[in-house]
Amino acid sequence: MPWLRRLARGLLAVVVGVPVAGVLTEIVLDATFPWRVPMDGERVDIGDGSLHLRCVGEGTPTVVLIHGLGGSAEQWRRVQDRLADLTRVCSYDRAGYGWSDSGRADARSERHAEDLDRLIDAAPLPTPLVVVGHSLGAFVARELRARRPDDVAAMVLVDGAHPSQLSPSCTPACLPRPMREPFFRLYEILPTAGRLGPLRLGVWTGVLPLLGDRGDLDGRTWRRLTESVLRHQALDTASAEAAAWSASADHVANLPGLGDLPLVVVHAEKPFGHSPGVDEADVTHAWETLQEDLANLSTRGQRVEVWGATHHSLLFDDHDAAPVELAVRHAVRTVRAARDEAP
Repeated sequence: MPWLRRLARGLLAVVVGVPVAGVLTEIVLDATFPWRVPMDGERVDIGDGSLHLRCVGEGTPTVVLIHGLGGSAEQWRRVQDRLADLTRVCSYDRAGYGWSDSGRADARSERHAEDLDRLIDAAPLPTPLVVVGHSLGAFVARELRARRPDDVAAMVLVDGAHPSQLSPSCTPACLPRPMREPFFRLYEILPTAGRLGPLRLGVWTGVLPLLGDRGDLDGRTWRRLTESVLRHQALDTASAEAAAWSASADHVANLPGLGDLPLVVVHAEKPFGHSPGVDEADVTHAWETLQEDLANLSTRGQRVEVWGATHHSLLFDDHDAAPVELAVRHAVRTVRAARDEAP
């Protein structure tokens, strides 16, 4: 029957055409990223590649902002600009993210800290440093402290990753087991989903809250952020970092403590979304335990819990980000006071 043949051809065209259109769209959008979304800042050669660095403000100590897994320096823009009246504040994209050169096969936090170490010298960024790490950025911050103990004068961890949060050992605590497998599965499929188009569509429509809610970020910043994290190299790097999570966590867990380093741990009350089968009280209790353990890394550690906040609202929402800004200001003042009292 002619109409059945036409219907079959039409369905075949949709089945084949839609994925092809998605792939072609992604190829064009990814290739034109540098022109569509111009870099704000500079590229710094660190020897075997260049990293994107954005600095505002003047003075010392220098605040270094480190983004989390699957993130970008753009995540820090709101917090960074509000701290510009205080001192020199710098954010950067790790290798493979944002406007930095593509990542490497070795995506462990130890390797990223090595890159940051070289970036500090190549830029150069004046020391002492106040290092601020969000999420997986906490691993990089702790690795950097181990590499440069004389230069890192204070630390702020914002919903910082803990080595045991995804570990079966659960010492001192871990997130509920049903949350672990979906985490690793998500980052396994991200590169493929990003190249076929569904990921971008899901982020644009808000169906897939990869970065949480926009909060109080302006439209330009939100666009720059979403475009930077949807780059194919960024998705590849995020997938590689997730695959290297256990190796990174094991190495960080064996680092020495922070002694009497000024440390503020700021964390959300309800950081992550989860399936209905997970008890929210279990998530909250585990996260509080893990964040308290991070604060105990230093004899001068403090923990600040932000009620109602989520993992990303601590950077994007005016109300929830206020404690983060206060923590950084406190750290800077502490470093300056110690400098002024030094003989």
